[in-house]
Amino acid sequence: MAGKKIPSFNISLRKGFFKNELFKMCLSNDDVIFECLQDKSKNFTTPLEKVTKITIYEGKSREIEIRTKDEVIFGNFNSTRTLNRAINIFGSFFSEKFSHVCL
Repeated sequence: MAGKKIPSFNISLRKGFFKNELFKMCLSNDDVIFECLQDKSKNFTTPLEKVTKITIYEGKSREIEIRTKDEVIFGNFNSTRTLNRAINIFGSFFSEKFSHVCL
């Protein structure tokens, strides 16, 4: 986890059919860090260089989609306040890789 972390967000990641798990998502200079709040053995990191696109869908479901070279990570923000904070931070942090869609 090299580099300084910026604010973190609690999100529910879709980890299976009808299964969501609560994670804390942090951004560092090098990685997107996902820390599972229920089971630390499920923690994982995605290098920023592998992130190709991040889309936040603002609406009733408050969704986030993170596309990497290897996978697609889906999740939901638990509150509109967290979503709004994430929109501002992701917009400045990822610039051209970031999209915000209002539904």
